[in-house]
Amino acid sequence: MSKDKPPGAVMIDPKIESLLGAVMAKIDHSVLGQTATEKEVYEGAQIALLRQVAAFCVKPSHVAFARKTLSSLFDLNQADPATKKPANKDGSEERIAPLELPAICTVVGFPHGANCTEIKLAETALALEQGATEIDMVVNLGDVHQGAWEAIGHEIASMTERVHQHERPFGSLPLLKVIFETTYLKDSQIRHLAEICADCQVDYVKTSTGFDYIRNQQTGRVEKPGATSRVVALMREICQGNPRIKASGGITTWKKVNQFLGAGADRIGTSATEAIYQQGLKVLGAR
Repeated sequence: MSKDKPPGAVMIDPKIESLLGAVMAKIDHSVLGQTATEKEVYEGAQIALLRQVAAFCVKPSHVAFARKTLSSLFDLNQADPATKKPANKDGSEERIAPLELPAICTVVGFPHGANCTEIKLAETALALEQGATEIDMVVNLGDVHQGAWEAIGHEIASMTERVHQHERPFGSLPLLKVIFETTYLKDSQIRHLAEICADCQVDYVKTSTGFDYIRNQQTGRVEKPGATSRVVALMREICQGNPRIKASGGITTWKKVNQFLGAGADRIGTSATEAIYQQGLKVLGAR
C-alpha cells in the first residue's frame, strides 16, 4: 500500500482488498429509479469508478451524461491518482492505484419490454452512438406468454446483430443482455427463452428489471420478488456458461451477492453497491 495514503485513511489488508475487488468486478452499479436525477447519476458514477465495478447502468436519457461524467472523473484520477479521484463519502478509505473505466450500460424496452422491435433497435443505435457499450433489453413478455417464439427469436436475433456490429474504439464488441423478468415466467418459458438466446449468441441472460411488481394474494401487499437463487441455478443449468447470467432485482446485501454468485450468476445488478462494499469490509474483518 502506498506511503502517500491520506492521514486517517483505513489501511485494508491486500488479501481482503483482493476479495472485495473480485466481487465488485462482477457488479453492474445501477441508477434506474423513476425519479433519478443527474445529481444521482453523478454520485453513482463516483461509486462505480471508486469501487471498480464492471459497468455503470443508467436510463437511456442519462447515457451521454454518464459517459461524460465517468470520463471526467477517470481523467482526474489518471492525472493525479493520489489526490484527484472520486471521494469516498465518509472519507475513511481512499484508493491510490490508478482506476479502470467501467463500461456504460443502459436499458432498452424498459421495464415492460412492450416496445416494437423497430423502436428497440433505434433506442439501441442511439445509446451506442452516445457511448453505451452494454445493452440490457427487456423481452416482450406478452409474446412469451402467448408463445410467439418466432417473433421473439427474430427480435433477439435483430438486437444481437445490431449490438455486435457496433465496435468499441479498441475493437471489442458491445454486449447484449436479455432481461427475462422471471417473476412472471414458468420454468418452461425460461428454458425456451434461454435456448433462443444461446442460438442468437446473446452475451448474458438477466433475471429481472427490479420493477417486477406483483400483489401478494394473501396479504394484499404489492411486492417486488426480483431474482431468486433457484431461478439463477435453473438458468445456469440451461445455459452452461453460454450465455452468461446476470442476477438483478432485490440484491442489496453482501450475503445476497455471494449467494447469487454461488448459484451461478456471472454479474450482479444492484443500486446498493456502496452498502454492499461496506458490509463486505465488516464481514471480511477489515473494520
